[in-house]
This record gives sequence, structure tokens and C-alpha cells, in this order.
Amino acid sequence: LPWRVSSLIPAYSVFLVGDNSTGKIGVMSENVFTEYGNNIRSYFTPPSMDNNGLPFTVDSLELFMETGTAPISGAGSNPVIRLGISEDAGRSFDPDISRDIGITGDYENVVSWDLLGRFPRSFTPKIMCDEPIKKVIVKGWLNISA
Repeated sequence: LPWRVSSLIPAYSVFLVGDNSTGKIGVMSENVFTEYGNNIRSYFTPPSMDNNGLPFTVDSLELFMETGTAPISGAGSNPVIRLGISEDAGRSFDPDISRDIGITGDYENVVSWDLLGRFPRSFTPKIMCDEPIKKVIVKGWLNISA
């Protein structure tokens, strides 16, 4: 779904935002990770990767991301991130594979998927997270072998 904010105005030392679906007024905050009480579905799909048209094996995919900042309890306290894999340049994806992002204080948690399989031509990952947490992904690292 697209972002529902249709207007933004600074007032009373905050940023007020208008919802284009319901007309509600909300407050934009760096510490609130929902949109009018609903989780924000975040995802990205990088370009397809290949081995010059030759088959290859994806040994691992690792995300370098901020971990350990989940709330102590309640929604988002045990957050996960999901990986979908496509062999047809993103036209369709296999069922998601989930990984823990890390509970509060688990700043050294490594988010990775190992032994993802052999691919005849291309590999397209789709990273998804709809947890009500701060999401900071710096980069991804893909290890392949011929």
C-alpha cells in the first residue's frame, strides 16, 4: 500500500500529518513505527543477480542492519525479517524464509540465510518486514559459487 500521508505541517513543535483515506490527523515521529496504528509493510527487491548466464549456488545472503532495538515487550518485541526468492527475475517468489532481527540489546545479532540453493540463471531476493520497529538496512552481502 502507498504511504497514506497527504499533507504535512509543522505546528506545536511537532509535524502534523493528514491521512488521505480517513482524514485523520496524526503526529509524525522518529520513534513511532506504525501508520495510524497499523504496521508499515516494508520491502525491497534488488536487481536480479546472475553468473554470466551460467548456473550457480547461493551459499549465503547476509544483511548488515541495525539489530537489538526492538521494544522490550508487546508488538515488535521479537522481530523477524523475511526473504522471498525468485528464479524468474522477480515474476514469482518462493515461500518466505524468516530470520530473527534480534531482541532488545542483541546488537551483535547476524541476519543471514545460508545454503539457499542452486540457480540455473538468476537469483532475485525480496526482503520484507512489517514489524513495528525501526528498520535500518545498510547493505547486503551475497556469497555464490559456480
